[in-house]
Amino acid sequence: MASLRSELPRDPETLQAMLIARDAEIERLRQIIKELQRHRFGRRAETLPED
Repeated sequence: MASLRSELPRDPETLQAMLIARDAEIERLRQIIKELQRHRFGRRAETLPED
Protein backbone atom coordinates (compact mmCIF):
# COMPACT_ATOMS: atom_id res chain seq x y z
CA MET A 1 0.00 0.00 0.00
CA ALA A 2 2.91 2.34 0.65
CA SER A 3 4.04 2.10 -2.98
CA LEU A 4 0.57 3.13 -4.15
CA ARG A 5 0.69 6.24 -1.99
CA SER A 6 3.99 7.29 -3.50
CA GLU A 7 2.47 7.00 -7.01
CA LEU A 8 -0.53 9.22 -6.27
CA PRO A 9 -0.35 12.85 -7.34
CA ARG A 10 -0.40 15.48 -4.61
CA ASP A 11 -2.67 17.88 -6.52
CA PRO A 12 -6.21 17.73 -5.01
CA GLU A 13 -7.85 18.52 -8.36
CA THR A 14 -6.02 15.64 -10.05
CA LEU A 15 -6.96 13.31 -7.21
CA GLN A 16 -10.59 14.38 -7.46
CA ALA A 17 -10.57 13.75 -11.22
CA MET A 18 -9.07 10.31 -10.61
CA LEU A 19 -11.82 9.49 -8.09
CA ILE A 20 -14.54 10.63 -10.47
CA ALA A 21 -13.07 8.48 -13.25
CA ARG A 22 -12.79 5.50 -10.87
CA ASP A 23 -16.39 5.89 -9.74
CA ALA A 24 -17.56 6.08 -13.36
CA GLU A 25 -15.63 2.89 -14.19
CA ILE A 26 -17.12 1.10 -11.17
CA GLU A 27 -20.62 2.12 -12.22
CA ARG A 28 -19.97 0.96 -15.80
CA LEU A 29 -18.77 -2.42 -14.52
CA ARG A 30 -21.82 -2.75 -12.25
CA GLN A 31 -24.09 -2.11 -15.23
CA ILE A 32 -22.27 -4.79 -17.22
CA ILE A 33 -22.69 -7.24 -14.34
CA LYS A 34 -26.43 -6.45 -14.10
CA GLU A 35 -26.87 -7.00 -17.84
CA LEU A 36 -24.98 -10.30 -17.70
CA GLN A 37 -27.02 -11.47 -14.71
CA ARG A 38 -30.24 -10.49 -16.47
CA HIS A 39 -29.11 -12.42 -19.53
CA ARG A 40 -28.04 -15.45 -17.50
CA PHE A 41 -30.79 -15.49 -14.86
CA GLY A 42 -33.56 -13.56 -16.58
CA ARG A 43 -37.25 -14.39 -16.81
CA ARG A 44 -36.73 -17.17 -19.36
CA ALA A 45 -34.24 -18.91 -17.07
CA GLU A 46 -36.93 -19.18 -14.40
CA THR A 47 -39.63 -20.80 -16.56
CA LEU A 48 -40.12 -24.54 -16.69
CA PRO A 49 -40.57 -26.43 -19.96
CA GLU A 50 -44.20 -27.42 -20.70
CA ASP A 51 -43.47 -31.12 -21.29
